[in-house]
Amino acid sequence: MSRRGHLLSWGGPRQTTNRISREYRWWALSVALIVIFTASITSTIVSTAVPTIVADLHGFSLYGWVFSGYMLASTVSVPIVGQLSDVYGRRPLYLWGIGFFIVGSILSGMATSMVWLVGARVVAGLGGGAMMALSTATIADVFSPRERGRWMGLVMGVFGLSSIIGPTLGGAVTDQLGWRWVLVLPAPLAAVAFVVAGAIMPRVSTGREHRLDPVGSALMVSGLVALLLGFTWGGTTYAWGSWQESLLFSASVVLLAMFIAHEQGAENPLLPPAFFQNRVFVVSVCASFLIVGSMYGALSFIPLFVQGVIGRTAQGSGVVITPMMLAFVAGAVVAGQVVSRTGRYKVQAVLGTAFIVAGFALLTRLSTASTTGEVIRDVVVLGLGIGVAMPIYSMTVQSVFPHSLLGTVNSARQLFANLGGAIVVPVMTAVVVNTFQNELPGRIPAAARPLIANRDLNPQSLLTPEAQERVRRHFAALGPRGDEVFRGFLAGVRGALSAGMVDVFAIGLGLAALALVLTTLLPRIELATWSEPAAEPTPETAEAEFAAAR
Repeated sequence: MSRRGHLLSWGGPRQTTNRISREYRWWALSVALIVIFTASITSTIVSTAVPTIVADLHGFSLYGWVFSGYMLASTVSVPIVGQLSDVYGRRPLYLWGIGFFIVGSILSGMATSMVWLVGARVVAGLGGGAMMALSTATIADVFSPRERGRWMGLVMGVFGLSSIIGPTLGGAVTDQLGWRWVLVLPAPLAAVAFVVAGAIMPRVSTGREHRLDPVGSALMVSGLVALLLGFTWGGTTYAWGSWQESLLFSASVVLLAMFIAHEQGAENPLLPPAFFQNRVFVVSVCASFLIVGSMYGALSFIPLFVQGVIGRTAQGSGVVITPMMLAFVAGAVVAGQVVSRTGRYKVQAVLGTAFIVAGFALLTRLSTASTTGEVIRDVVVLGLGIGVAMPIYSMTVQSVFPHSLLGTVNSARQLFANLGGAIVVPVMTAVVVNTFQNELPGRIPAAARPLIANRDLNPQSLLTPEAQERVRRHFAALGPRGDEVFRGFLAGVRGALSAGMVDVFAIGLGLAALALVLTTLLPRIELATWSEPAAEPTPETAEAEFAAAR
């Protein structure tokens, strides 16, 4: 068969390794980038449509689960998919993950209730987690450790691009075609990736026997679900000290402790204990947890500050996020090029994390008197630091273990990064809501206090134009003083929200500072290059390399 015919046939070459030859490298890179863009835009494109969805399906109590359901499912699927891909190849797991994602997206667009929608998002999340884990591993299958810096910068650029265009595209599609099309829109892109991945990704047979550990998988998934539910509901749905929260966290501790004990003697552990004996791995996963958590916190609450405190529109808040993501992309590209040229990464990691600390330190100085320009200045510093630092932690963990374990170790790092976002953002949300509720009564005129008496208020319930118009009409009944009381009320709302935002940015500052301390402990190693694709280790030599990597 000719080379052209071979490329277009269904199924790539049969081989014993996940390493991808030069003949297929650009096709594989295309698959990875399409998958990353599709999986990452799924969350951002939905954000602007959710208010319309909730109004149509009448399920405000499940509002947060449109995001949380997807995040939960994608988080717990990552380590299982990563381990299986090391043994059976990336191709079948790509097809499985993309298939789940497409089915979940279509079911989401057909939803007739919020319960249906949340369930469909869980299905899509199972696929989305697999897609993100495998696409990062594919970059490492194609390029040497030293080359990965350049291409991981491109990966971060794709992620940043989806964050920029997703909300705008989602809003436009919602207005012109309806919210159902927003949920279905990523499916055609995923279908393209499905076809190309099936056609060119290698069909791998490693010769290694592997049985998925059902006990370990069940303990890990149930423990993580309990943990994430505890943080998602804590301080909002249930008080932190409630019996529901105590039960969830207690169950999580017990189940995860059982999981750790089980992994010690498991034949095929999902998270090999030897990983945690490697200082590069430990520092990288801990820093990833802290930085991703602070990053998602910034992306979640900076638009709320711009809208609620400064008084810009939703579109205006997008004007602030765009420079942040552009700085993120620029930082990732430049840092990746430097890593590829020098083979070293520690200076960039420390410098990038220092910029994150500086960005959050600037954000903590914001107030009701701040301008849009000041916010843009602060988020550019923050975005630049995240762009420089984030790709490095992925490269480091991939570089200190043998290629035969790349999927497992990469997924382990991604698991902790996902947990950072899934845990930190709900905690920050609870801080904002609680601070807002505590500060608001003391910041508004006495005549306005009866309006909020005995009400469980959140900032967004008072910041929409419709809510403010209702409040204005209420105060109009006070006569000439009505407008003055209304203006005092809005000033109090913005002041209370600003206080909550400063607390959130202080949390981000603490997380970033801790990440900076950890990053200084990162060992210095020089990233290797590949001359020509080497023979993949046999199962026996892979085990020897693994022991040496510890």
